[in-house]
Amino acid sequence: MQLLFEMGDPERPRGHALVYFRAPDGAIVATYLVVLPIGIELGKYVPPLFAGSLGGLTGGAISPGVMPLPPLPEAVESVAVLERLARLRHDDLLFGGDLPSTAPDQLLAAAARAAHEYAERFEAYAAREPAEPPPALPELDAEDLLLQLMSDRDRLGELAKRTGQLRYAVEGNDPQAVAEAVAAMERVARHLAPKYRAAELIAAAQQPGPRGQRLADLYLQRAYKLAAEEFDALPALDAAIAAEQEAG
Repeated sequence: MQLLFEMGDPERPRGHALVYFRAPDGAIVATYLVVLPIGIELGKYVPPLFAGSLGGLTGGAISPGVMPLPPLPEAVESVAVLERLARLRHDDLLFGGDLPSTAPDQLLAAAARAAHEYAERFEAYAAREPAEPPPALPELDAEDLLLQLMSDRDRLGELAKRTGQLRYAVEGNDPQAVAEAVAAMERVARHLAPKYRAAELIAAAQQPGPRGQRLADLYLQRAYKLAAEEFDALPALDAAIAAEQEAG
């Protein structure tokens, strides 16, 4: 049998198709082919009483998992109906050829041959397609991992150290060192809650002169008091920060 692809690409079968045959009297009979992603042994699911009526379909695993449904092609109204269904369902539409008769054994054999050929085409297509590469694992950042394991107080200690580096770079007018220190502080800040106002600390520490130093010191003091839950000290520090900003 040579299947004729009336809809779809024979080099890239979809894995599901309507296939029809023409009976000697001109009637159209059709079935549906599905290439299952997992093979199935029909004999496990069919009572012995009915197994004989399905012939060779229950003899073993259908590999690579091709299934004609119904096993015996059924009469359909017209090829036009099948074309419409194929478009709606995004199926391949196949012509399996003319049948010598519509005896059950002839219908069963025609459906089985069509299923076998269609499965072979799909297998060949699947073998040609390159396998998807496994997703790349994200690179582990040792510094980020360490920051995740730290307590807030330890993170603030790291932030204070980076603040000192930033102040030194600002006063030394070293743009590259400033950028590196800011990046390091921002990395620490990503692991701190907004209540610590780390972004404002970073902005203040980049201001040149004594005012930038005073503001940075105040923000750090406030963060440490917050981490220690010394909430009574916060109003005075917030007022001092506001006063320093207004003075500027």
